[in-house]
Amino acid sequence: MSGREHQLLRLLEWFAAHRDDEWEHQHGIKLERLEVKPGWSLIIDTAATELADTFMLEQRAQRSETDWLQWSFEPGMFRAQGGEHNVPDMIVKFFDEVERLAEVQRPF
Repeated sequence: MSGREHQLLRLLEWFAAHRDDEWEHQHGIKLERLEVKPGWSLIIDTAATELADTFMLEQRAQRSETDWLQWSFEPGMFRAQGGEHNVPDMIVKFFDEVERLAEVQRPF
């Protein structure tokens, strides 16, 4: 399995872990093409999860005209946009926060 496939599998597993026969009917993951320039938009609904209250100002990484990324958290939502090949990078940024939060909440 490639690194790109691994990131998608991680996201699908995260989604499956939050299913409870109610949550998945109101919340979800949205991946859409950007209209303005080549790239993708990823929105992960985090309401009613351990990330529901997470807030992070928008961060950016611009490596080239086609290799770029921006991401943020607002209460109940992770939002990211990136170049045509940056969807795995967006998922990594989401899980960076999941892992950071797990570290903060881990008992000593």
